Amino acid sequence: IAADTLYGIRALEGTYAPYTLPSVLFNAAYAALLVGFLSFVDVRAALLRDVDERYYEIFNHSGAPTIMADGAHNVLLANQQFEQMTGYEEKEITGEMKWPELVDTKDRKSILLLLNRMENVGTNKPLTRELNLHTKDGSALCSSVTFSFIPETDLVVITIFDLTERKKLENELKRINEDLQNFTFTVSHDLKEPLRNISSLATYLKRDYQDKLDDMGNEFLDMLVNSVSTMSQLVDDLLTLSRIGRKNVDFSFVDINSLVSEVLGDIQNYVKERNAEVRYENLPKAMVQKTWIKQVFQNLITNGIKFNDSPRPTVDITYKDHNFFYEFIVKDNGIGIPQEYKDKIFKLFERLHSAEEYGGTGAGLAIVKKIVKEHRGDIWVESEEGSGSTFHFTIEKFFIGGE
Repeated sequence: IAADTLYGIRALEGTYAPYTLPSVLFNAAYAALLVGFLSFVDVRAALLRDVDERYYEIFNHSGAPTIMADGAHNVLLANQQFEQMTGYEEKEITGEMKWPELVDTKDRKSILLLLNRMENVGTNKPLTRELNLHTKDGSALCSSVTFSFIPETDLVVITIFDLTERKKLENELKRINEDLQNFTFTVSHDLKEPLRNISSLATYLKRDYQDKLDDMGNEFLDMLVNSVSTMSQLVDDLLTLSRIGRKNVDFSFVDINSLVSEVLGDIQNYVKERNAEVRYENLPKAMVQKTWIKQVFQNLITNGIKFNDSPRPTVDITYKDHNFFYEFIVKDNGIGIPQEYKDKIFKLFERLHSAEEYGGTGAGLAIVKKIVKEHRGDIWVESEEGSGSTFHFTIEKFFIGGE
């Protein structure tokens, strides 16, 4: 019998497992002598190669480092790009290593937990995550890793893109943005003191010298007081924006029902004054930064009441439970938003109406968007002019804060 021939040997379960028999002397009649050894070849890997060599060649020469693994995390195949990126040869990793061993320990537990949850909910949708990997020589690789599940099997194709250089550029951009935030914070903070002085002087003049000024003088004084108040609010909004995303921020599981109740307690006088109704129930608990998310709900609720000419403004808060994130929905019966302004409203200091008409600085929704982005979520609006607005924003379920 020729050496290194693949034979099928019946396993206990009645299936056939391929074995390689190098250097065999075999007497079919008496089965007297067997020299050499049986080398077990993983069933799936052999079948994959035997089905069509062309598919294996496509896998082996794909543009990105790729491995295939089974449900027990055993690596079955590894292509040439993977070998070049990690320094491992295919024979070193297939049958010898489980793919989670390549993942940095601080990422390993969370990605396995996420994959397990995906398996439990029965989804075959690809999953992409940024993970830190280690090469054979111990070097760290910041990578974008995509897990693609093969239907009706326990197999997964894992594709890896090296983000190390991109992350260096992102970190440099992040540093520049942090410097800009710090500059904004410092300038805004330093503006507060002179603004307080101007406000105090204007209030003093109005109180003690009002009767000494003519009508035009009093009108100018009122304009001064109002302008200082507006400027102070703008500075406060800039300070808020600069604080969002700063380090050492605590995330925790928060009951969103209780949080909305707190918001309504803070604005109860405004709600009563406008004869408004805010409806919500059965909202979930979510991993959030409480102060920030409270500001999101407060802004969306007050906007729904403020930009509303109905005799009975109403705001309804609901949510949808998706596999990996919550989608919160805040719907009002207000004046609506023209189609051409749906993106513009989320930009800093952008206004659709004059300050005299509705008040405010135009920074509210920009602050809301930045908070949502810090929770790895997204925000958008569905609206037609005169037909109310429905704001949607998402929060990732398993996000624990930070990078």
